[in-house]
Amino acid sequence: MSPLTAFCFLLAGLSLIALLSSSSPFRLWRTNAAFGLSFLIVLISFVLLMAYFLGLPLFYGTGIIPPALSTSLAFMILGFALLTSAVQMARQYNKPYDIPISRAPYVFVMIFVLMATGIITTGYVYYRNYEKNHRAEVERQLSTVADLKVDELKQWRKERMSDAALFYKNFNFSGLVLRYFEAPGDLDAKRRLHIWLIKIKEAFQYDRVCLHDSAGKVWMSVPGQHEPMAGIFSQSSLEAIKTGQIVFEDFYRNEHNQRIYLTILVPVITDGEKNGRTIAVLALRIDPEQYLYPLINNWPTPSRTAETLIVRKDGNEVLFLNELRFQKATALNLRVSLDNKDTAAVLAVLGQQGIVDCKDYRGVPVIAALRTVPDSPWFLVARMDISEVYAPVRERRWLVFVLVGALLIGAAGGIGLVWRQQSIAFYREKSEVSESLRESEEKYRMLVENIPQKIFTKDRNSVYLSCNENLARDLGITPEEFVGKTDYDFFPKELAEKYRSDDLRIMESGVTEGIEEQYIQGGEKVWIYTVKTPIRDKEGNTVGILGVFSDITERKQAENELRESERRLREVQEMAHLGHWQWDVKTGAVEWSEEVYKIFRLDPNEFTPRIDSILALSPWPEDHERDKELIRRATESHEKGEYEQRFLRPDKSVGYYYSTFQGHYNEGGNLVSIVGTVMDITERKKLEEQLRQSQKMEAIGTLAGGVAHDFNNILSTIIGYGH
Repeated sequence: MSPLTAFCFLLAGLSLIALLSSSSPFRLWRTNAAFGLSFLIVLISFVLLMAYFLGLPLFYGTGIIPPALSTSLAFMILGFALLTSAVQMARQYNKPYDIPISRAPYVFVMIFVLMATGIITTGYVYYRNYEKNHRAEVERQLSTVADLKVDELKQWRKERMSDAALFYKNFNFSGLVLRYFEAPGDLDAKRRLHIWLIKIKEAFQYDRVCLHDSAGKVWMSVPGQHEPMAGIFSQSSLEAIKTGQIVFEDFYRNEHNQRIYLTILVPVITDGEKNGRTIAVLALRIDPEQYLYPLINNWPTPSRTAETLIVRKDGNEVLFLNELRFQKATALNLRVSLDNKDTAAVLAVLGQQGIVDCKDYRGVPVIAALRTVPDSPWFLVARMDISEVYAPVRERRWLVFVLVGALLIGAAGGIGLVWRQQSIAFYREKSEVSESLRESEEKYRMLVENIPQKIFTKDRNSVYLSCNENLARDLGITPEEFVGKTDYDFFPKELAEKYRSDDLRIMESGVTEGIEEQYIQGGEKVWIYTVKTPIRDKEGNTVGILGVFSDITERKQAENELRESERRLREVQEMAHLGHWQWDVKTGAVEWSEEVYKIFRLDPNEFTPRIDSILALSPWPEDHERDKELIRRATESHEKGEYEQRFLRPDKSVGYYYSTFQGHYNEGGNLVSIVGTVMDITERKKLEEQLRQSQKMEAIGTLAGGVAHDFNNILSTIIGYGH
């Protein structure tokens, strides 16, 4: 057991003994001792928990073993329980004539311990959640970058192999090569072949494209200057000639210029009846500095230590294929033994994938995402230093520590201030409440007297108790004269009885109601909207009613005018066979007027207008594309548009309509909705079709008459010659 754990148990035991002792003469001493010992346990637990919270447990590296986190938390709870018992004992024996001790300090200390425990626990949980979420976000970022790089490398290799496949067993190209080899003086073949190589280099951005025969002689290259071939290049050429297959020569260093290249060797095979023969090799050389290395080295987000690298297995070692961020001249130079199984590159080559905590080529701890590049000998590592990963976590830890400390200091200061001010708090609060009540009553009185609504109160017998100036002014009396009167003193008997019936119903149900009714003002009837609510006493019994009403005569007139306007609009649309529609672009909702349903001969209860259902009414795709293009042009230019459309009625007959439309846009110029009209032009279309048929028949008649006339002339001439 840890010595510190044993010490805390000792303190807890002594505190418990002090609490359980029944010695009356030493009650004060026992209470203070129990309180002090339990408070010391809480303090020690607090220090240990804060050390764990900061990630720096105490006494590590010494002979003292600190308690575990769970043990420290248990001691905190035990100390709080003992502290509560000590406070209860102090309250039990706190008598002025016996022990001059106040219970307030114990209560406030207990409150502080409770607040401190809550603050520390909340801070710790927040910090751990932040650390966990931040780590998960970093892992997600590394995995995303690794997957993105692998997909890009896979796609790049696929594109290069597709380039090679374009010339592999391309007998038009091989025939041109054979023609050039057999007749080097054939300038046309040489020119055409040279154009091929130039196009290859420019189109696919290769560093060098050359053509050499099976003996290794270079017949043509782009660019044209002579350049010695690398030794590994000659070996790969022989392999391509021997196997008759495309060879992808991986990263290699040219011993002549010390540059790194990749080369795709495509055998040029003649067109034989059964098996052609390889007469040459087309070499497509790639400079990784142009595209591949920037693709690998680029990191999509700002980072101080993140980088991506590719490696391959070379014997019993891992060979690094690209330049690294923190070490120069590493491509095809830096090697790591497979025995270093704590290195990210080695783990990748050994087949491990996913997120790992390991070391990089510098021996620095990192978090790495390991991937295998499909269809290649490459392995990809996306890594970031642990120090960078946890830098925000360390900053957040100190921020939370400062915040927790500030909250603890604030809690202690607040409790001390409350303790100091408790003797005068009651009187101050009473004074403030009285002043607030007076101000509230004054504000309420000013509000009631100045708002445009009429306000009144009644008792259970519907006798008026009060009203505001606005209501009294309309009735031509003062608020004092209003008190004690009833509705029968101001309104006709029928109306007064209705008001009284409404009051009784609301007071019995206890439910607030809103009522539209007529009200006599200046001898004229006006429409008013009244809200009546029951008034209750402290016991919840209904003792009266409160009413607030407003003049809504103008609103009623506006509603009537609106209904009349809508009626006239419907009549006009029905006479003109003209309907209107609206399309909400954001929600996709479409609204039709009643006349639109009539034009399409559809039942509004059975058909719901939507974009797909409306398009289904016109089963001609070519019309849809034309209409969409017209709408697109109109909405982009913010101008009105129009189009004609044919449609199928429920009885399968074809109808036609003409539509005009206009887009509505928000302040940012974005399309919000489109409104338009629909006119039935079916009859017009039928008349147009009849007119076209009539014109056709007239033209046919005219043509027939002319032919008959010409034929008659020819026949007369023939008859004349006969005579």
